[in-house]
Amino acid sequence: ICGSVFLIAELNFYTHKKKIKMNENEDINYWDFLLFGLKHYNLKIEKIEGKKIFLEHDYMIEFEGDNLYKLLYKNAVVGPFGSIEGLCEFIIEDQNQNL
Repeated sequence: ICGSVFLIAELNFYTHKKKIKMNENEDINYWDFLLFGLKHYNLKIEKIEGKKIFLEHDYMIEFEGDNLYKLLYKNAVVGPFGSIEGLCEFIIEDQNQNL
């Protein structure tokens, strides 16, 4: 995770500034970490509108706040996620089964 802090900076999305403390030397915000996670899992972002991230194949993630994300598929709520890893892995698995 230490190296990821620097990779997040290259994304240049700084609309949500809620910080979390990874350790006493690192600050990271959940919004940037979500964007990093999507990039890491090769999930293509089509557009961002406010706190909503639209992905390919009709998936949408709504940033709810501190490590809370709502996943929608074709505008229907799939469920809340409290883990970026769990969210991304769910999307990948769902795509593999349904596309």
